[in-house]
Amino acid sequence: MKRFICIWGIIIASLSSVFAAKFSVDARVYPVGEKVSIEAACDDPILMATPRKIGVRYISDDGLFTNNAVAGWAQYQDLPFEVKNGKIVFDITFKKQQEHVFVFVKKADTEKTKDIILNKIRVYSLSKDNFVLRPYKGAFHMHSKGSDGVDQPVDMALECLKLGFDYMALSDHSNYYSSVKLIADLKKYPISMALYPAEEVHLNSCAHVQSFGAQISITDWTKKNAKQYQNAIDQKLKTLPDMPQESKYKLAQTCVAFDIIKANGGISVFNHPYWKPNDRTTVDSYARDAIYENFYCDAIEVVNDFDNDFYAFIKTAEVQAKTGKRINVVGNSDAHSKKNLNNSYTIILANSVKFKDLADAIRSGKSLAVENTHKDKVVFGATDDVLFAQFLEDEFFPTIKEIRQAEYKALEDALKGVDKNDEFKKAAEKIKKFTDGFWYKN
Repeated sequence: MKRFICIWGIIIASLSSVFAAKFSVDARVYPVGEKVSIEAACDDPILMATPRKIGVRYISDDGLFTNNAVAGWAQYQDLPFEVKNGKIVFDITFKKQQEHVFVFVKKADTEKTKDIILNKIRVYSLSKDNFVLRPYKGAFHMHSKGSDGVDQPVDMALECLKLGFDYMALSDHSNYYSSVKLIADLKKYPISMALYPAEEVHLNSCAHVQSFGAQISITDWTKKNAKQYQNAIDQKLKTLPDMPQESKYKLAQTCVAFDIIKANGGISVFNHPYWKPNDRTTVDSYARDAIYENFYCDAIEVVNDFDNDFYAFIKTAEVQAKTGKRINVVGNSDAHSKKNLNNSYTIILANSVKFKDLADAIRSGKSLAVENTHKDKVVFGATDDVLFAQFLEDEFFPTIKEIRQAEYKALEDALKGVDKNDEFKKAAEKIKKFTDGFWYKN
């Protein structure tokens, strides 16, 4: 009986080294063009005691090995490694911005058996300019009971935190002050999500203009400065391309809104360009084409729950090809209920989550519009950034969301008068630690 138990103990130990072994790599984002040393931990000491049984294999997203040789179908490159301080260590130089896969295997014992794949770990390499940036997910076109939404402003903020957003801005129709009040109401709670002011501006019956982060209410400014506003429209009319007068006048109003937003430190956005209520698009093709081709605003909202996103995608691509100009893009859900906030959002690659850095990044084309109602997320923007964003959606943002969900629960309690400052501090520390560790350091 004892012999039987011992045999089964050996078998179980052997199986554990095959099926239970897990490898992990802390840093997941690396700079291009630098020799980096990657350390992989393994939770199976039995397997680590016999490193000759371990294989580390590699392939880049473009199907090339480190020597630029083209890999055959399902082929990987064997990488040399050594074991140091209980970790598998190997050096590699990533030559371009893209995703890479490391495959950790238990090598076959005989020629008649096959290698067993234990783990596949995805990492990403970025150009030096992009490596210093960090990703921030959020939304700034949403409505509360401050206009025609169904939820209170604070409930919209709570849901954004629960979704893991890094930033948010409430943007009620012609109501700048609901976002300002929300910021003031939550200021005493040290949450890690940044809040900014915003407003959806309606200076004519057609174009909807997003004011994100401006220091004033655009709606109020036009009412209080009617003569100056009219003079600005008259001057703008002189600069616009030929089109029917009604279209031209409404376009002038829209462009003046863009100008006032930018003059007051905000990001100006042409919202849902292909929204089609009442059997027609809100903005006629004369005005829409002029905005696209002359790019009077800071960004175009190519993803919006009420819009036909694919029309906006195609138009953006066509105009960029035709004019050679880059069109900056953003995505928002335009949610009128907290239930729809995760349908669409914007990922911004910036130096920080401070508004100036987010704004500079949007104006530099480092923002991506994400549509999240299909089985697979649709990300629109510059190709290299889109590929990186898809990696982040799988490997980075889920952990940020998990941390912020605990923070969301803490804020719920704090709003009821419970002291949760320690929880807020812990959440901020966890996010910083995770983000810092995700990017490689020498």
